[in-house]
Amino acid sequence: MESEIEDAMLMNDASKSSIENLMNDYADKNADIKNKFKDLADKCNTVHEQQLKNYEAIRNIKEEYKKAYDEIMKKFKGDKSKIYKDLDDFKNRQR
Repeated sequence: MESEIEDAMLMNDASKSSIENLMNDYADKNADIKNKFKDLADKCNTVHEQQLKNYEAIRNIKEEYKKAYDEIMKKFKGDKSKIYKDLDDFKNRQR
């Protein structure tokens, strides 16, 4: 999933770069076309900002998930060890 987001961000950057090149090419020739490319470049910036926010949010969620998972597994291991110890103690008392 992260690689897909990174790919989309790279594609957005490449598109924006192409749009800016076209905008510069038409800057002196046709103001209307230049303005259309400028609008597209602005939209690319907006998309890029949202992609960065999404990417960071996903990374934060993954980090929080890993922390929670590690805590659960640590508790599970501790509980499992305690259960086995209690079971061994119980068996020893039965003898």
